[in-house]
Amino acid sequence: MKGRIDGIDSPLLKKSLRWSEPFGGGLHIRDTGLCNRLFHWEVGYELNRLNNYKYKIILPETYWLELKYLNLPLTTKWLNINGENPALHQMKFKTVTDITNNEVYLAEPINKAMMKKMIDSENFDLNKDHYFADFGYNYVHTLHEHSPVDKRGLQEITFKHKTLENLIKKHVHGCIGIHIRRGQGVHKTVKDLKTLPKPIRDQFKVNKGDQNYKFFKDRLYYNYIDKILEINPHQKFYISCDLPTDQYSYFVDDYGPDTIIIKDHFIQEALAFADVISPLDSFQSNALINVVDLFSLAFCDYLIKSPASTWSDMAQIYRDIPYGNITQPVHQLVRGTKSVLKEKKIL
Repeated sequence: MKGRIDGIDSPLLKKSLRWSEPFGGGLHIRDTGLCNRLFHWEVGYELNRLNNYKYKIILPETYWLELKYLNLPLTTKWLNINGENPALHQMKFKTVTDITNNEVYLAEPINKAMMKKMIDSENFDLNKDHYFADFGYNYVHTLHEHSPVDKRGLQEITFKHKTLENLIKKHVHGCIGIHIRRGQGVHKTVKDLKTLPKPIRDQFKVNKGDQNYKFFKDRLYYNYIDKILEINPHQKFYISCDLPTDQYSYFVDDYGPDTIIIKDHFIQEALAFADVISPLDSFQSNALINVVDLFSLAFCDYLIKSPASTWSDMAQIYRDIPYGNITQPVHQLVRGTKSVLKEKKIL
């Protein structure tokens, strides 16, 4: 078997949960599905916890470039061969080579029906040595509810390099986080696009998209920011958005870099640090940028979430930070923000 698991020959791994990319492959540099993958990984982690941590979770390196920067507990990566046919890669990923018993076989699939049966019966016992996730993006918000402890798997994730974590914390210290989702899959009408600044309108297209992912107009965010600044003129905000930064940096232009912080303000510092660790290609550097952007939100003191977004959900869950939703009336958001920041003695 040519694949290797973090330098350890895969046949020596006694028990494994082989957690494939949940959407069947296809990594797009603009939308890597990081938080979808993290929630899918958490299903494997919680299943492992419910089985007394007997297993090692394996993730395919091709789709998990972020593992250069993050530690996912009881998890390792499958070191694939560059340029390998995706179907062949998947087959190898599923295949168990048992040297002791001189056998080669496929790992047992955990499909949607099996997941449903386990949850309905509340019996999560796994009796095989090797399993393969074969249920795609499901059960992301349910399995952790059956775990015997309060702390979620997502909250067990740590940074490989404390310097990177501290860099992020330093730049967003005291910030309110705002997540704006406007990119792939967001429903956009002609009327929506007319609310954007004229210089960037032609970079957007009408998109019928998923009705669950609505376009929220700038006035909602501006109104909230303005009202918070009336209370505390020195309040800082970190804005995370799934667009190239030149398509939302006008927030910085309007309020100034001392009030609105975006990843561009310190991403070069993070990339320079990462270059010491390993050379970066475009996909690898994008993986680091995503990590910086996501955890910048997570290290804020309060969060304005974008509905139906796993990015918002992950940032909030990671440290269980208080939050509001941009769909709420602004007076509710402001009241909630004031309450939390007063408690933290920030306002």
